Amino acid sequence: MTRSTAALSAQSPAEIDGQLYPILDRIAKLYSSLHEYKFLLGEECRIDGHGKERWNDPGVQRTNFEESLADTGNDIAKAEHEALPYEEQWERRRWTRYIVVPGGHLHFRQCHTLTPGRTMIGQVAEASGLTPVEVIAKYDATACTHCFPDAPVAPKKTPAEEGFCGHSGQPMTQAQRDTLNARYPSGWHNFAVARTVRCECGAHVSITKTDKIRKHKPGSQT
Repeated sequence: MTRSTAALSAQSPAEIDGQLYPILDRIAKLYSSLHEYKFLLGEECRIDGHGKERWNDPGVQRTNFEESLADTGNDIAKAEHEALPYEEQWERRRWTRYIVVPGGHLHFRQCHTLTPGRTMIGQVAEASGLTPVEVIAKYDATACTHCFPDAPVAPKKTPAEEGFCGHSGQPMTQAQRDTLNARYPSGWHNFAVARTVRCECGAHVSITKTDKIRKHKPGSQT
């Protein structure tokens, strides 16, 4: 049960979004289920030339789908009603909100580096209401430099610092190139599997299409 308007007004943006975002996630999953039921209904039932319903599985009943659709629709309505007081707070106060790319940077929602419908994003309630200066202070190099030009850039780690073989990403030696040409005289495109060479760490490693040693752990096989 949501709190009163007065109680919510006393909460911070991070507190409000921390309660709202799980509800929005639940609504998104319910809508996904709703679309799936509608799809299955269309897949299972067809109308024949005489205008009669024909079911792929005689044991499936239209009422089963209709009940599921109705139940899911009711659950959506309840969840949207539950979210309403929190949404009203944002409509009234309009604080800043941010998103994060899994394993990546914190962004403004309208960041041009994100591709709508393709870039996976997550909502960050704890950052809600922060100013850009506060975001940089809190998230440091995790803040997107396009959204926050003053954010520091994390120093790029070498493969060795990341725990990979130091030869990862490096061009092949001449000896490796000679061995590769002998093993694969027809070149890359005539093989369904990646070409491999023996790295100086002892691992048999595949080669990228730009003829570099693929990233790998020392002695591991790729």
